[in-house]
This record gives sequence, structure tokens and C-alpha cells, in this order.
Amino acid sequence: MATQLEGALEGAERVGGSTHCAETLTPQARRLLEGPVLATLLRLAAPTVALMLLQGVIAAGEAVFVGRLGSHALAGVSLSFPLVMLMTTLSAGAHGGGVAAGVARALGTARSEDAARLAGGESAGGAPGRAPVRAAA
Repeated sequence: MATQLEGALEGAERVGGSTHCAETLTPQARRLLEGPVLATLLRLAAPTVALMLLQGVIAAGEAVFVGRLGSHALAGVSLSFPLVMLMTTLSAGAHGGGVAAGVARALGTARSEDAARLAGGESAGGAPGRAPVRAAA
């Protein structure tokens, strides 16, 4: 752990007991790190909240559509719903979130090849997932 911390602080200098990076922050990074917490949190959470609301509206619309087909069709969809939710949760939340965290850690420590490898393993074909990571690095 100590070597990882030392490696992360290589380009930093000590001033008054705290560590300052030699690099200057972009305005976006400064706003994210030094801005008001509540406004930053709301700005970052807004897309996720909008997505959840949209998914709820779509689910309600699907239930209305299937309900018009009859009670047997609605019962069939209700039977398969837990399996569909399990697959959605595992693909979007668990696996995708873990890969995103790994890519973020690799990019944060300037290991773009590791980030490309991680992103390539997540995508279906391997190569398409590497293009956005290499563009970001």
C-alpha cells in the first residue's frame, strides 16, 4: 500500500504539511472538487434520476400493453419478470459497475493499457471497447 501511495504522489510536492500536485486543475475538475457539495451531487445524480423515471414510465406502458392482451399474458410476463430483473441488475449494476471502477482506477494511475484491456474484456468483441478508453487516455 505504501508503494502505491508513493507512486501516486511522485509528481507532488510538500507545502506546509499537505501535498500539492504540480499540475493545475482544469475548470471542470476545480468545480467538481471545490464547488458546493449539494449542487455538485444534484448535478451528478440528475441523469440517473431521469433514467430511472423513464424506465418506470416504460415499464408502466408495457404493463398496460400486456394487460390489454389479457390476464394470461400478464401472468406470463409476471412469471418471467424476476429473471429479467436479475439479468438486468447483474449486467448493468454488478458487472458493468465493477469494470467501470477498474477502468477508472487504471486511468487514474496512468495505466492506459490496463484500462484498455479491462474495457476490451467488457465489450462483446473486445476491440470496440478499447477505442473510447484510448481516446480518453
